[in-house]
Amino acid sequence: MFFSTLDEIPAKVIHHNFEYDRQNIADINNIIAFSGSKDKAGKTTVAVNLAVMLAQTGLRIGLLDAETNSDRSSEILGIKAQNLSGSRDLSQPVDNFGVKLVAIGSSIVEDPLEDWCDEWCDYWLNQEIKRILEEVQWGNLDYLIVNLPPGMGDILIALSHALPFDGEVRVATDEQDTHPSSYKTLKMFEQLKVPILGFVENKCNMLSADIPKRKYEIRDGEPSNQKIRVPFLGYVPLEPTNSQYKNRGLPMVLAEPSSMFTSALQIIVWAISSQITISGLKS
Repeated sequence: MFFSTLDEIPAKVIHHNFEYDRQNIADINNIIAFSGSKDKAGKTTVAVNLAVMLAQTGLRIGLLDAETNSDRSSEILGIKAQNLSGSRDLSQPVDNFGVKLVAIGSSIVEDPLEDWCDEWCDYWLNQEIKRILEEVQWGNLDYLIVNLPPGMGDILIALSHALPFDGEVRVATDEQDTHPSSYKTLKMFEQLKVPILGFVENKCNMLSADIPKRKYEIRDGEPSNQKIRVPFLGYVPLEPTNSQYKNRGLPMVLAEPSSMFTSALQIIVWAISSQITISGLKS
């Protein structure tokens, strides 16, 4: 397994001089990044269910799961983990519920940590991103949802430089995302001129009396106390039955279309698509 992107190995600054053929993503209208600072925040659940919800409206949807230490997206979609290694034909992603899926976590066949060095990690990143950009035939897509690893790790940095993101969505469970990597991640997206679409509070206690008063500002934690104001997209309530449908290979938005979880995601989907539309009109 590849290294964790949390804090075990400090993320280095990668200088991307690699050249990629982006022909296979030329017909993707919008590429949206889903990021978060902490593991087990439910980011993958939100991203996958949102992708399914978009697909159910008739849109053409792809999902790139860039998490290396899990394959939860395949479980939620009821898809056997896609193996990107060896001689497998990458011409077509696997597909279920109208969502085309590529999962990086199922492609790792060697462990760089067995003999870890900067050169090997750079080489691995370059080759993996090259495979995604040049071999996967996404076809015409309205949205490609990219589920980035948590934290500020090398894979997140590399993909953020390689893919032309049209927007970034932040998912966290806390009232305010205060992890040290949060400010750095958002600052990086700003420097890459990627619009920050907003913040989603997942596993929220909907009965909390202070919900209307909450503000979303990501601070750097340094004495300068710099901050980035993040638009608010919506709350996703904690849904106890969510895991049972994931284990059955059925997304929650299809299993419980009338649930508070599904209703909350409908609002978030509308907020994201509206911002993408407005951004497109401005550009």
